[in-house]
Amino acid sequence: MKSKWFWIFMLLLAVCLMVIGFITQDIRMWIVALAIGLLIRYQAHDILFGKYEKRLQVKREAYEKMRRKKQQKENSDPSL
Repeated sequence: MKSKWFWIFMLLLAVCLMVIGFITQDIRMWIVALAIGLLIRYQAHDILFGKYEKRLQVKREAYEKMRRKKQQKENSDPSL
């Protein structure tokens, strides 16, 4: 169950069930969609969103580095 396409299909299935459940006002479809969503969250989150989170982490680190550098520059500037 580590196929990326399987989990993408499951994600689309959950979205479809949620939309259909909303239109038909069937709470059981919402519960099934929620269960599929939780299954995806705990079983396939790294497979589906791993690359995105790595890129986001690199950007966060670069931003933090820039912010720390700017703070150090402001703290060491005697003209303030």
